[in-house]
Amino acid sequence: MLHNDTLNLFVNLILLGLITGAVFYLLHLILVKVFKSVSFTYFTSFIMTSLASLFILQPFFQVSDEVILGYSLFWYVAQVVISHQYIRKNSNPFPLGWLIVSVILVLSYPSVSNYINEYSATKNTLDDDVASVQTEIDASTEVENDTSEQTIDEPTTDYKNIIDYAKKHVVWIQSYDRVGTGFMFNSNGDILTNAHVVEADGYPYIQFENGDEFQGIVIGSDSLLDVAVIRVDDLQGKSYLDIETTELPKIGDEVIAIGNPRGLRNIGTWGEILDLGVDLGLTNGIEMENMISTSTQIAEGSSGGPLLNGETGKVIGINTAADLKYKEGYSIPV
Repeated sequence: MLHNDTLNLFVNLILLGLITGAVFYLLHLILVKVFKSVSFTYFTSFIMTSLASLFILQPFFQVSDEVILGYSLFWYVAQVVISHQYIRKNSNPFPLGWLIVSVILVLSYPSVSNYINEYSATKNTLDDDVASVQTEIDASTEVENDTSEQTIDEPTTDYKNIIDYAKKHVVWIQSYDRVGTGFMFNSNGDILTNAHVVEADGYPYIQFENGDEFQGIVIGSDSLLDVAVIRVDDLQGKSYLDIETTELPKIGDEVIAIGNPRGLRNIGTWGEILDLGVDLGLTNGIEMENMISTSTQIAEGSSGGPLLNGETGKVIGINTAADLKYKEGYSIPV
């Protein structure tokens, strides 16, 4: 029997395929009346379907850009091959040139997308690559109502040292249909993250701050507790972040959260523990119980990152969720 998450993904992919096919066909019917070239009409329909799907459909179906473009290319090829059987007699050449251009666009998209993300990250981070996610969220959501000068808090020397060291062991994770964060926690080459980050992909790619990239394998996952472990054999024997085992976290303790929020890489935010043992109930199939509530901001893409003790730099939790309204982050204790 299929797991509910797998079944939902399967249904979403079918619906997305049917919708992109319908969009492509309708665009072709409209554009064929504008352009005399049937080949160019198909190519234009492919481009417009891809853009419409990326900006309108993707937020609803939560799949990767490559899946969106793959569907658009599939319908392009299907429509061309079928229609060519009817237009050959009219001496219309098979649009091989436009097909090749479309395939090149799809294959080059990941590189272009990564370049845009890296450029965005460089443009928006501080010189020392440490910025406050909270300031970014406030600036983007309240800019129309607040014209006062915005500032970004600088980390203290102790915070900066902890963040600089931790960032070397924090990774950006790219799975089938989402991105997230993880961190090395032992010498076996194991990376700890949230299960929802890798639930659809047993072989995610990871990337370190220095650009080193590896493909790992998920060796353990608990979707109910939202914890997963990725193993990368090439990382065996490497340094890692220590887990805090001697001192239990207390309300008021200073903490640091590190993650990859909204296209940025290895961003550190800091705050304090607001509450312990917080029970948020069952959320999206995950038991949000016994959580650590903090004033550090956790944004999309930071899931799976480490929550560090602000004094020792040791890991006390896994960043998992956030309440943007009340500006609180929630982490799973380790």
